[in-house]
Amino acid sequence: MTTSKFSFGAGGYVFTLLYTPRGVSGLAWRTGRAAAPAPAPAFVRDAARKVREYFEHGSEIHGVRLDLSALGTFQRRACTALRRIPRGKVVSYGRLAVMAGRPGAARAAGAAMARNPLPIILPCHRVVASDGSLRGFSGRGGLQTKARLLSGEGVRWERDGIVSSACMRV
Repeated sequence: MTTSKFSFGAGGYVFTLLYTPRGVSGLAWRTGRAAAPAPAPAFVRDAARKVREYFEHGSEIHGVRLDLSALGTFQRRACTALRRIPRGKVVSYGRLAVMAGRPGAARAAGAAMARNPLPIILPCHRVVASDGSLRGFSGRGGLQTKARLLSGEGVRWERDGIVSSACMRV
């Protein structure tokens, strides 16, 4: 199946959405200026609008048509479970494994998050270590970006790099 690209600017970044006729299948970003967007299907323009609104107004990203067909079964279930973590809350990798139907598979949940093709749209930044500390983030800027995204969503901190237990969802 052919994958196409659509680039746009938001939040000081240039985002590139990858998409197939089924839906949006990937998201990457970099710093810089976006060129004028090329034509794209309505569902892709809608996804771009929702990413812009996330950065400009703090809006939650819901209702994006996705194509997760390239993901394995557990990764797809883990990525889908991310949508149930509300803004301002986080879960541990172990809790995400439970949400995805594989209790005890915290490492597999971490591996699935490392390969999340749609960071921000599928909010893998909302997954932290069981002690509330930040662990890997494959998106541009690594853990600094993860902390910035969480802070922008209202997550509070116990101390530097440790999420407040009040923000942990069990």
